[in-house]
Amino acid sequence: CRLEARGVAAGDLQVTQDREGRFAVLVSLESKPEPEVCVNVIEPVLKGVLGVPLKAPRTAGCEEGRCTLRFCQQEGLAVKAGFACGAKNGESGDNHGLHHISCGKYMAALSDGMGTGHRASRESGAIVNLLSDFLDAGFEKEVAVKLINSIMVMKSVDEAFATVDMCVIDLYTGEVEFIKNGAEPSYIRGKKGTETVRAASLPVGIMSGVEVQSFAHRVEPGDTIVMVSDGVEVREGHEGWIRRMVDMCQRNMPPQELAERIMEKSMALKGGEADDDRTVIVLQMEEG
Repeated sequence: CRLEARGVAAGDLQVTQDREGRFAVLVSLESKPEPEVCVNVIEPVLKGVLGVPLKAPRTAGCEEGRCTLRFCQQEGLAVKAGFACGAKNGESGDNHGLHHISCGKYMAALSDGMGTGHRASRESGAIVNLLSDFLDAGFEKEVAVKLINSIMVMKSVDEAFATVDMCVIDLYTGEVEFIKNGAEPSYIRGKKGTETVRAASLPVGIMSGVEVQSFAHRVEPGDTIVMVSDGVEVREGHEGWIRRMVDMCQRNMPPQELAERIMEKSMALKGGEADDDRTVIVLQMEEG
């Protein structure tokens, strides 16, 4: 074994490929190695055998003196995220989640619960958590939304419904899929300008036969995605201001700065008075 020749006491070694042909490696060792052994010995050996770049390993488990490390194929993209939030009164009814999920994908989810306050926060928070759990477990995005809708409809006696605004980025290919139910438009800033992604479907929890609309795009390093809740938008006399602002920003502006600027502009257009809960999410694509 090449690892043993380099002084690494390896036990079991399992190499798998997913449906897209991406590698994952589980290496079982007699003891937990020092970080430099992982980087300078194990990773180069695996890379030489497989012929693909690998990212830093994660500990899959350690017990009874043995340690299992998981190496995954390095993605071509990385995501740098920023967000800004504000509540109309006390607790915000908006919730969001930013997560790496299985299969080399990144999920940004934003949900706006009906109304404001704790009850709205509870509904939107449940949706964001369920989306993350379902997708990480391997459910297809459309199936996950339909399952959540069924749960919300069962609670319809309490008028439990909320918007779903989800963006899933494949960090290997740059493919992006949006799913929107009752959500505001999103914006993709690329080299050729800014594109708007919108849908007219209803929030989840209103009716059993939910319509799931998805939109596919592709991003590359330097591109920016902006997602907002409806409390950010100012329509009367200012239509399209978010897209114009995204389009005019510097391409390398940090995502946190852009999120805060959009929030500040929204409040300025509202005369400094918050009329709803509000959330801005900005995702910037970088080299993996």
